[in-house]
Amino acid sequence: MSSLPDEIVSLLAAGQGGAPAVGRLATGQANKRVVALAAVVSAAAESGHPEAAQAQRSLTLLKEIEQTHRAEARSVLLYPSVGIWSLRALRSLAGKVSPTEAVRPGAGLAALAAAAAVKAGHRCTVEVPVRDGAVVLPSLGRALVRGRSALVRSGPDGAVVTAGDTTVRIPDDPHKDGEGWESLRRLDAESSGIRFQVLLDDIDPDRWFGAEPLCERLGPEEVEHWRDMLGGAWRILTTRHPVTAEEIAACVTSLTPLHATRGLHTSGTPTHAFGTVGLSTPPDPTWLAATLAHEVQHTKLTALLDVLPLIRPDDDSRYYAPWREDPRPVHGLLHGVYAHLGLAAFWRRERHEESGERALHAHSEFARWRGATELAARTLAGSGRLTAAGQEFVARVRGTLRPWLTEPVPPAALDRARRDAERHLARWRRRHGEPPVIGTSPAEGRL
Repeated sequence: MSSLPDEIVSLLAAGQGGAPAVGRLATGQANKRVVALAAVVSAAAESGHPEAAQAQRSLTLLKEIEQTHRAEARSVLLYPSVGIWSLRALRSLAGKVSPTEAVRPGAGLAALAAAAAVKAGHRCTVEVPVRDGAVVLPSLGRALVRGRSALVRSGPDGAVVTAGDTTVRIPDDPHKDGEGWESLRRLDAESSGIRFQVLLDDIDPDRWFGAEPLCERLGPEEVEHWRDMLGGAWRILTTRHPVTAEEIAACVTSLTPLHATRGLHTSGTPTHAFGTVGLSTPPDPTWLAATLAHEVQHTKLTALLDVLPLIRPDDDSRYYAPWREDPRPVHGLLHGVYAHLGLAAFWRRERHEESGERALHAHSEFARWRGATELAARTLAGSGRLTAAGQEFVARVRGTLRPWLTEPVPPAALDRARRDAERHLARWRRRHGEPPVIGTSPAEGRL
């Protein structure tokens, strides 16, 4: 059974929910992180890891800080890289990685506790690891020092990192650079009374879980470009998509810069990193707004699946997804349906705000993704791979889509959308054969 009220699940299924629903999902993710970190400590003790005692001390300190500074501790706990680190630590302790990929449980938990202490102004001294010439404090930044370990001393008057004869003072605002300190730069946007603060993470070694190439530290001009793009995107979202904007502000805490692959802009949301969106350098505000509207859907669904089973265990069945070049499992198809529901909703509104070629593009995108999402949702509904809750969820998605399918679209935009859909299906057939589609064939899916 889900810990979420039925009305919130219904709103989420319709592609809505707003900040209240996302807040409930975030609480569930925070609880999941607590369990994961406790599991790391237990696994370290059970395996006799030499850092087991340090891991336990660090977790105890983190809990102590949470008692008096809950918001600061929770902001570290919910930082996206913590989810990826805990997964890697558990895999390492289970012997599922090579020696070169081994994770130090005590060192990692010490860095988390130190970051929370710095944020809270908690008086303590924590020994932390030096990795590749730096001490990385998740959600804050890194101190450039040498050696194998360093001491983080924090208190009401500030914090310093000391390694050998080098001392780096963390600025009062840790999201500003200082001598020897490289911060996670903060991007701040506000429009229509809705504020969005997000960190541009080009530092944390655990900031991403995937094959996409990561950007290294961005220069000042690059950061300003991201800031400008976000400002423009935020005006679009808050003015024309306020519920989506509220959801993004409530759950997206970091943006991870990625290199564009094969010259194409890219984006993604790792399953184990609630709160981050990875994306290539935004070419314009509209692209960024559409990308955030798309990726926040992935974020919401990932958190929902942790508390409400929507799909049955994978049986190796694979299906056609009108947005992917590869056959997809039910889990991936459901994610794609939900994300493209958000994308179709974005273009449904945007198409009435543009003119000329931009309007043609927006109408075409709406037509393309409303049809593709309905086709994939219909496939899911007939797959036999959904739970009862999953069937209800997908039915609600289709209920949202149903009136959109009859909304008029200019003929030129409709033709473009059809051509794009037909080309995609033709490519897929050449590579994989006839897709196993339930119900209407892909070629007959309404745009």
